[in-house]
Amino acid sequence: MPENNAELARAINEVLTWMGANAESAGAALGINSRTLTAMGQGIVPMRSLMIRFAEGVRRRCERETGFPAWWQDIDAWLRVAGYPPRRDGPAEGERAAHGRPGAAHPARPSSPPPRPAPPRPAAAPEDETPAGQCYRPVYERKPWGDSILHIFWVIDPENRKVFQRSMAADFDYKAEAARWKQDLSRLTKSQFDRKYGRFRYNGG
Repeated sequence: MPENNAELARAINEVLTWMGANAESAGAALGINSRTLTAMGQGIVPMRSLMIRFAEGVRRRCERETGFPAWWQDIDAWLRVAGYPPRRDGPAEGERAAHGRPGAAHPARPSSPPPRPAPPRPAAAPEDETPAGQCYRPVYERKPWGDSILHIFWVIDPENRKVFQRSMAADFDYKAEAARWKQDLSRLTKSQFDRKYGRFRYNGG
């Protein structure tokens, strides 16, 4: 039996905390069965189609709310957290169906001129090798949330702008998580830190 997906469990529970809801009420709002959502909150990966349905529900919710990591609006990011390839990978549904049927005839392709060569790609931006600790600093906030509290770990830039946000439920080991972020701030470059924690970037900032 595969191990539970701890990263998925954390992400699901952060969504529930952000919504201020339990699995039953959140499931109804996001269009997914509450038992399935409870299992996802324990790190059990659902079928790919259910993962997409959940991600679509979260994205709709994000269109009306604030205070969420920007990556929550990306369905492919949710698929990657669950261990699935993004939707854009592989052939389209119609092509899979046609090629998957034994003896299916391949449709004739009309002749066409040779494709134009792709334009040259712009040169990649140089890596920012500045130590992350010189660009960011952590700030902890304890915020009331209904009958409970929310632990919020912010990472801000030298101009005190909020760049990253890590929200954790009251019973989450926030001290261990904050220690991990602080360690990465001290050992990673800015580019490396931005890539590792990009899904926690605050409202796409």
